[in-house]
Amino acid sequence: MDGIQTKIVERREKDQKTEDGEHTWFMEVHDAASVQPRFVLLGEPGGGKSSFLRHLALCLAGEIRRRAGDSDVPANASLEALRDWLLDVYTPVYIELRALVASHFPPLSENTRLPDADDFWRYVREDLTGSGLAGFETELRNLCRDGEAILLLDGLDKIPQAGDERGGRRR
Repeated sequence: MDGIQTKIVERREKDQKTEDGEHTWFMEVHDAASVQPRFVLLGEPGGGKSSFLRHLALCLAGEIRRRAGDSDVPANASLEALRDWLLDVYTPVYIELRALVASHFPPLSENTRLPDADDFWRYVREDLTGSGLAGFETELRNLCRDGEAILLLDGLDKIPQAGDERGGRRR
């Protein structure tokens, strides 16, 4: 039995809910990130969603550096810091959606074309990789295509809503 199944059994033995008909509550966020190919992390403002995504990015990046022979990686930047992590290492790509939308997506109107993958990759090239990693865009595209990267999209609740001139609404 793996770590996640053990947690489910423990919750049931303690008569703790694992579902209510609409929601299932048996995974901690690090478990969900480890076993779900895609998921949306929901929670109250200040609940730790962004902190978790940054921690996940740090741990994955640290593990990549360690495997490449870098001995100057902090101990807490490793797969061991992700309890019950079931996967190998992925190249993390942390993106703050508010910055992406503000810098590369025009305000929507009836005549505006919808943003597409080219807009996303332009943001990666211009804002994420910058001059220091200019040659990494092609490699990053390949890692994404081959399923060896993980996109960590943060702040969905903080981007401007379509048609809302006041900007992002906090929930």
